[in-house]
Amino acid sequence: MTIAVRPEHLRLYARNAAGLPAHVERLEFLGSVVVPGTGYVPNNELAAKSPQYLGDFYKKNPLFLAGLSQMPRMIPWYAFPGSNGVRVTQAIVDNLARVIDQSAKPDQALEDAAREVKRLLPRTN
Repeated sequence: MTIAVRPEHLRLYARNAAGLPAHVERLEFLGSVVVPGTGYVPNNELAAKSPQYLGDFYKKNPLFLAGLSQMPRMIPWYAFPGSNGVRVTQAIVDNLARVIDQSAKPDQALEDAAREVKRLLPRTN
């Protein structure tokens, strides 16, 4: 089991669920440390507002509310594994643009995007 930590979010990857409760507890701990230590905004309202997580922190530290007020403007940012993560995203965007500008039919753009993404992602067994 590994935890990929990025400044703006934490992820949990598991092959079996045996140790899941302990790993979820670790994620909760890391989330409670990252936000107060850096000012990054949590990526969901439950974490931000629940007293079980960061709700009390924001009540006691009103200067951190500036970032929190931007939550309604947040959009998903998809991160892909490996060193080509940005290239994967760009391949998807480029092929969507081909559909929008009608330089490719949707099925062709999808096929091209899938081939390019498969080439860019790290190989797994």
